[in-house]
Amino acid sequence: MFESGEPLFVEGESQFPSGPRWLETWLVPLKGGSGEVASVQGISRDITERKSVARELQESEAKYRTLFDQASDGIMLMAVDGSSRMFNESFARMHGYGSPAEMERLRLEDIDTPETAQLAPERLRRMLAGETLRFEVEHRRKDGQTIALQVSCSVIRIGERPFFLGFHQDITEH
Repeated sequence: MFESGEPLFVEGESQFPSGPRWLETWLVPLKGGSGEVASVQGISRDITERKSVARELQESEAKYRTLFDQASDGIMLMAVDGSSRMFNESFARMHGYGSPAEMERLRLEDIDTPETAQLAPERLRRMLAGETLRFEVEHRRKDGQTIALQVSCSVIRIGERPFFLGFHQDITEH
């Protein structure tokens, strides 16, 4: 900083008698009469709580991501307006896809059989009214085969947005 004359931002953990604390520090060079850096002024702020909250949030996200990814049930999370969909590995496998990414562009209409599609509007209406439903559906797999699924579905909120959360079990008789 003495050579560059540029301010410096530093974030790090420091040891204090009361224990470790995270600090963010701004160091600003103060120039003397001839333009050279004569001294440095610093301001530090304790960000320990913010760091702790961020770590807890990361741990929570990792925990729920693991539950979602490792569940044996197929899980579909879909925005009520249909704008976004998320599927876990089990859902993709039971529908004959290699990964959830292969299903990103699919809509319910793409996997519901015509018979199942006829029942969907009433089920969606009931879930939007607050009911948790358990029902059977037939879906089309990637290879065109039909599978029977037991579904438990409800509306949840993530932030301000409502989503349909469905858990699917393959009940097809082989």
